[in-house]
Amino acid sequence: MQEGLGVRLRRLRISQGLKQSSVAKSVGVKNGTISAYENGIRTPSFVTLTKLAEVYGVSVDYLIGNEYKNETVFSHLHGWQREFVVEVANLLIHKYDR
Repeated sequence: MQEGLGVRLRRLRISQGLKQSSVAKSVGVKNGTISAYENGIRTPSFVTLTKLAEVYGVSVDYLIGNEYKNETVFSHLHGWQREFVVEVANLLIHKYDR
């Protein structure tokens, strides 16, 4: 059985040691909104879903269940670590994308 969006959101948040309040602040919603997403009461907009995927280091496809496994290289990184890797990747892309 495939798990739903709310279950994935909750599992990712807990596995990364994040509080609902910090996720809410990162994506620009109220604290209770994250709870509503995780409990299946509300569904995030595409923009918010994209921000959530970025916060958790996964794809939108993974969040909505189109990918069974979370095989992202960044899934074990948190906060500044993920930001650092993304920044380095962007620098390399811009340097060699000429």
